[in-house]
Amino acid sequence: MSYCVNCGVLLPEGSLKCPLCDCPVVNPYESAGAAETVIKPECRETDDAPVTSWRDIVHFVITLTLVFGCVTCGIVNLSVSGRLSWAYIPFAASALAYISVALPMKSRRLSCELSILFDYIAVMLLLTVIAWRSGSFVWAVSVSYPVATVTAVFAVILAHLIRKHKIRYFHICAIGFVLAGLLAVLTELLISGGDDIVWSGIVLVTCVAVAAILSIIAKSRRLSRRFHI
Repeated sequence: MSYCVNCGVLLPEGSLKCPLCDCPVVNPYESAGAAETVIKPECRETDDAPVTSWRDIVHFVITLTLVFGCVTCGIVNLSVSGRLSWAYIPFAASALAYISVALPMKSRRLSCELSILFDYIAVMLLLTVIAWRSGSFVWAVSVSYPVATVTAVFAVILAHLIRKHKIRYFHICAIGFVLAGLLAVLTELLISGGDDIVWSGIVLVTCVAVAAILSIIAKSRRLSRRFHI
């Protein structure tokens, strides 16, 4: 894993120049004695003209769009009702969109687990606002909050396995299908009050079957080569 000496962006393997600032890439271990002859590549000065990456541009556009949407919704709500009523929901949805999409682009070193935590907080905020505006927290407390919490925990587990490369990718997909089936069962149990399992049972069986197929593919050398894993 290497980084550009000029702008610090992460470089893909085998890069000859930085994809962001076009700074030449020099490997000091390319040949014997290279450490003595390596000269720092001449890159364009960035003090007077800072480089703006595509991430910064996209972050600015998304932020500006969300702010404009919130302001528009607030003005329309105030002009029609004379007070803020339904505008709270687009405000919370915009906060969710910013945390889920724009914030990871701005914070390049934000870990996947921490990003999922922020997404979970934003989702809980949105659910709380919707429940508050609907005048009832029963469905939120009994169904939405538990499902969102379990989903976040499952997502953190999968993200940790992927980042640490603890198991192969097909096994990770298999675990994901099993967790999705269990989540469907939990959702139906919460909705029905724990009385019966109908549609979620079909979902669980299907997910387990797909997970079994993925596990077989991951364990078979011939199939692994065919799928390039």
